[in-house]
Amino acid sequence: MELTTATALLIKPNFPFIQWIKSVHKGSEFEEDIVGILKEKSQEEGHLYVVEEGIDTDALGDFLAGDFMRFLEMELELWQIDPELWPVHRTYDLFRKWFSVVVLEYVIRPNSGV
Repeated sequence: MELTTATALLIKPNFPFIQWIKSVHKGSEFEEDIVGILKEKSQEEGHLYVVEEGIDTDALGDFLAGDFMRFLEMELELWQIDPELWPVHRTYDLFRKWFSVVVLEYVIRPNSGV
């Protein structure tokens, strides 16, 4: 059996991010849909990003400090495609407040025969 391994980050929204989503869609034609989606999805859910090998729990802070903007902007774009409506000050501190991150050190992908 041939396996490939990678690391993955599970990025889960915290309450401040959910509040931002609600505020940016307040009064829009999508407001009811957005609120409905947020009610269905709990903060236990999130998005899984497969990243380079070799990131372990101890190195997560250093990795994110250098690369948080990529993940922050992907998360923002999932909920609001207009960057003009994104927070002006997109800092690492904001990212840490808005999201919880869990590192999955070993993501195993079996060969295509499985």
